[in-house]
Amino acid sequence: MRTGYLGPPGTFSEKALNLLKHKVTQKVWYSSFKDIARALIDGEIEGALFPLENSLSGKVLEVDAILKTLKEKLILIEEVFLPITPGLFSYSAQSLEEINVVLSRPELWQQCREYFKGRDNLRFIPALSSSQAAEKAKKIKGAAFIADLDYRNEAKVLELFLNGNRPSITRFGLFKIL
Repeated sequence: MRTGYLGPPGTFSEKALNLLKHKVTQKVWYSSFKDIARALIDGEIEGALFPLENSLSGKVLEVDAILKTLKEKLILIEEVFLPITPGLFSYSAQSLEEINVVLSRPELWQQCREYFKGRDNLRFIPALSSSQAAEKAKKIKGAAFIADLDYRNEAKVLELFLNGNRPSITRFGLFKIL
């Protein structure tokens, strides 16, 4: 099944895609949830993987809105649950004191809100994915990004378990056209 997901490669969505029991013949990444939905409706892909909700931050509101508009056209064919261990990483900073900007998906930032309480010197910049956050962080001095430990690439680990070691599990759904 040719399946669309939020990319680029290295995102939580790609990790979840790799856990599916349905045979994925080709992974096709898109830069937004709307693009994934459009590709599914237009027949570019046969399946679409969306993050539905997280145990700490609740529903992924953008996805929820898209699915509500398409509810009579789509069917959920599989769910997969992905544990997430968010960490703070940087390409330019060697310590937390050198950080002034944090890039992340808003939902992931929300999951780590307790960690960032009282750190008023940090400016949050939203990103479409953890991969995009990492790419943007490469270009900004003093920037860090939130991602899973598996995604850090060559970035320095500044902090792990930003969610206070609370279990963070994201439920993903694989959809196809009815």
